[in-house]
Amino acid sequence: MIFAFTSDIHIPMYARDAYHMLTLPLPKIDVLFIAGDLTKKAVYQPFIEWYEKMMHVWKPSLVIAVWGNADKELVRKHLPEALPDIIFLEDETYTLGNFTIIGTEGVLDRPTSWQMRNIPDIQERYEKRIEWIKQAVKEAKTPYTILLSHYGVCGNTIEETHDKGGLTSMRLCDALRDNPPTITIHGHSHHARVWKTENPFLIYNVALPIHGKPLLIDADTLEEVQVGLFA
Repeated sequence: MIFAFTSDIHIPMYARDAYHMLTLPLPKIDVLFIAGDLTKKAVYQPFIEWYEKMMHVWKPSLVIAVWGNADKELVRKHLPEALPDIIFLEDETYTLGNFTIIGTEGVLDRPTSWQMRNIPDIQERYEKRIEWIKQAVKEAKTPYTILLSHYGVCGNTIEETHDKGGLTSMRLCDALRDNPPTITIHGHSHHARVWKTENPFLIYNVALPIHGKPLLIDADTLEEVQVGLFA
């Protein structure tokens, strides 16, 4: 079974890359995971059109997604109604064979200015989310766990900036060091030069602007499928 991972599609902003991705000679994709930022500026119809095309081309049996910061309230309200076959995980887990999928928007060490203005308890929410993610990994009943987060986890797969705290969370990283997920997937950082690390645990940045294609992993071997940049 082949798992495909991507994020930061930001349709219509990255529509060219998103549609080009569908022309690539890829093996059969069984499950597609989208790590947030499906849309841009509260516009969701272009994503629906891309999604319908993707389903025709890739024909995955299942699509699992989390929200990103660009997926505004209007999108979060109407997209699940328009595309009810997508499983949106909002601080929830989903069991898929030997895998527990832990889905979340994620955590930032430094909340955005918009979050600070509009969500007064955002720091408290992030602290609670860190604890929830830690417990979800610990309590998983399956052999393998996948953390699917929009925001980054740790710092190695995040673009160089004077303050990575606005893109990722070292607090979440530290909380998971002793008992990490089998695989951690994130996006949000569009310009990272490093997209994979095994330090302190296995983490992939799958943002579409970096790669122009999905990360493919063989669910039976946990190995990357050799495709272009992901070789």
